[in-house]
Amino acid sequence: MGEINKSVDVNAVLSEAKGLAYELGNQAKQKVSKTMGKRWEESAMQLTGIADTLRQKGGELDGSMFAPVVNKAAEQIDRAAEFVMDADVDQVVRSTESFARREPLLFVGGAFTLGLLVARFFKSASPGPAPEQNVEGGGEVQR
Repeated sequence: MGEINKSVDVNAVLSEAKGLAYELGNQAKQKVSKTMGKRWEESAMQLTGIADTLRQKGGELDGSMFAPVVNKAAEQIDRAAEFVMDADVDQVVRSTESFARREPLLFVGGAFTLGLLVARFFKSASPGPAPEQNVEGGGEVQR
């Protein structure tokens, strides 16, 4: 009889542990979705800003052969911003995975190009190196 009670207790504990794990998983997913939702919104706003900047540059290039290309890029970025704003995180992930499966070379090329653009952006946005200090005089080193 003692053996049966032990197996029932183990099953009850396992069942309760599974329920807790499921509940914790759902809570974590909700927190991640909420955080990612805020990040997506910020990203969409930044994309819109980039599109506006491109439109402005396209206007400055009016009459140039590059103006239509810049304006088309601005339109595409606007569409991406709208998609990001309207879509939930799961939908964006599914769409990205689907695109990567359909067009793997284009996806990798786009990811590489995006990486280069982001690196260039951060490089241009970061302040220059701090001036070196002359230890003895306390002033800047003249070059």
